[in-house]
Amino acid sequence: ARVRFHAALALGKFGRPETLEPVLAMLRANGDQDVYLRHAGVMALTGILRHANVDPAVFLALQDASPESVRLEKAFTEAMNDKSDAVRMATLLALRQIESAHVAQFLRDANPLLVAEAARAINDLPITNALPRLAALLEQNETITAFPIGEANKPGPRDAVLRRVINANYRVGDSNNAVALAAFAAMSQGPENFRAEAIELLGNWEKPSGRDRITGLWRPLSNREPQIAATALQPHLAALLGSPSNPIQLAATRSAGRLKIASGAMDPMDIVKDVGAAANLRLEALRSMANNKDPRLALAVQAALPDHEEALRKEATKIQAQLQPAAALVQLKSTLENGSTGEKQNAFATLGTLMNAEADELIAQWLDKLLAKEVKPELTLDLLDAAAKRESVAVKDKIRKFETSRPAADDLRSYRECLVGGNAADGAKIFLERPEASCVRCHKFNGEGGEVGPDVSGMGATKDRQYILESIVFPNKHIAEGFESVLVTLKNNSAYAGQLKRETPDILEINSSEDGLIQIKKAEIKSRERGLSSMPEELRQVLTKQDLRDLVEFLASSKETKTVAK
Repeated sequence: ARVRFHAALALGKFGRPETLEPVLAMLRANGDQDVYLRHAGVMALTGILRHANVDPAVFLALQDASPESVRLEKAFTEAMNDKSDAVRMATLLALRQIESAHVAQFLRDANPLLVAEAARAINDLPITNALPRLAALLEQNETITAFPIGEANKPGPRDAVLRRVINANYRVGDSNNAVALAAFAAMSQGPENFRAEAIELLGNWEKPSGRDRITGLWRPLSNREPQIAATALQPHLAALLGSPSNPIQLAATRSAGRLKIASGAMDPMDIVKDVGAAANLRLEALRSMANNKDPRLALAVQAALPDHEEALRKEATKIQAQLQPAAALVQLKSTLENGSTGEKQNAFATLGTLMNAEADELIAQWLDKLLAKEVKPELTLDLLDAAAKRESVAVKDKIRKFETSRPAADDLRSYRECLVGGNAADGAKIFLERPEASCVRCHKFNGEGGEVGPDVSGMGATKDRQYILESIVFPNKHIAEGFESVLVTLKNNSAYAGQLKRETPDILEINSSEDGLIQIKKAEIKSRERGLSSMPEELRQVLTKQDLRDLVEFLASSKETKTVAK
């Protein structure tokens, strides 16, 4: 196998068309059993395509193709329809390497694994001119939803395909795509989480995020006409709002508010007042009324302020600050004295939006308390954030006094307020979903994620909050065992670099990207240097302090390892 592996790689470098059949024969015989042989076969096919400068997707447009190119195009077309799954997969991967739109042919393949691989190629590279064909796959949603789901440690192709098909419709962004997303959302047999996602995307239609939702890469889209999404969602809205599924109801309520769609199916005022309804649904109904400038909004706020649900009270407080600033200030003073920690945090955030002298004075009073060390650590960040928005000279002076009071020798002096008071649920979203953080790409949590960095499942049981925060903002201060990078120079002047996997009194075991796992006798070492962590120092510049606090809370609250199904 090793000889065939290197032989196939060599053939790829030659790129001669006459080597195509032997390579296909090797792939057919291997049957995807040896992944190294498959890789070598893929690189051989890629080399042949590149050497001949043939892309089956554009071949038909060529008027002066050589006989050799004609034969090669025919051979690759046959390979794309080969009976062997292994041959078709290798052909697909080779076409991906040259970013050929012909990859889209595999979206109709009988093997769901090949469909998933084609979807990954088109969406993740991306192959932009094939994106409409990926989007069109949503018309076959019943076929896709029947794909295998897989297990926690070995997920099937269904979710990978659905996620990218939905994303393709969102990115292409025509009226037909909006209609397809709405129709999929209304399909009661579809996976609930993906239906809710489709509804959310319609709600975000007008101003899409600049980051690709799947890869996290920066691929900005232009603003779009929200009426396209509103028109597509309107016929299904009543059924979605009446769904027995809370995530579907929630997404529909949120998107209806953003798109300013009125629905007689469920009056948002009734939802806000319904103490038996789910808290998140009532919250979105209140936000929808605010977004649509509902004339009954003030009444809804008054009904929500004394409610037993804290989330609803907090949202009502924010809205009241916009509607009735004077009344809101009175409410905020009371909340800061008597509310829960979460309500006090929300009160400071709201107070920061009130631009008047009374708000300045209240913030100044609380800064005096902070200087006197009379403010709970859970509230420090919220108070500082509110104060940072003020133009008051008195407020700015008190902020300076606080900053100069921080111990100069404390590495965490500018981040101490991030240790406590965060929201674990929001921290989980940052860890698992936030593209710019990309935590889960390198770290596992409860069986999900990458292996570049240490598994952080149950981290709160073994590490304190300071260790967790330092590991995020100063990743080179604490490097987990088994993930330290080292550069070793031997007495014969040869050098090795890699991750330190094991150390004994006599031996260093290093995992080198060039040489694999190697053992080095310490007696042969001339010098040894510790390398930098693979985790970027810049992460603290990407995340806000609120984000950092939530992330610390999430990791600190993780006390045990669980297995999460994907």
